[in-house]
Amino acid sequence: MKRFALVMFFGVFIFSGCASPKEVWRGFAGTSTKVLEEGRPKAVAKEFAYDHPVCYKKVMSILEDMKAYVYAKDKNRSFIAVYVTSTDTTPVGLFLTSASSGRTKIEVSSPSTFARESFSAKLFGALDKSLKAKKVDVELKRVEEGSADTLKK
Repeated sequence: MKRFALVMFFGVFIFSGCASPKEVWRGFAGTSTKVLEEGRPKAVAKEFAYDHPVCYKKVMSILEDMKAYVYAKDKNRSFIAVYVTSTDTTPVGLFLTSASSGRTKIEVSSPSTFARESFSAKLFGALDKSLKAKKVDVELKRVEEGSADTLKK
């Protein structure tokens, strides 16, 4: 038994090529994000008028509402890996990068074209809806402040 385990251990490293042991284990466990990172050039991307920390929180909240299963996240790298649902294990990667001041670019990557396009449409639609609601609140606040200023005069 020890001999078999030893052969398996070395076999994994020999056949893993240039992959790190950590990435090999993730691939074995089904939580590798390598395919998502490699698919990033084909990602669907859009910028939003949220600063990076607010955008990250909004995205996490929307993912929860979408019932997406988050299997990996790295806040420092601004990366979130999800399965479309807990039963549909098609991987989708979200890359968040700070763009110009107060804006964040979101890239949606997946080896599945359908998952990439449909997931990005749902996510971006929810973020657009949230931005419109925020804009209405700001405009309403300005109107209320204007009314208050008028009443003071």
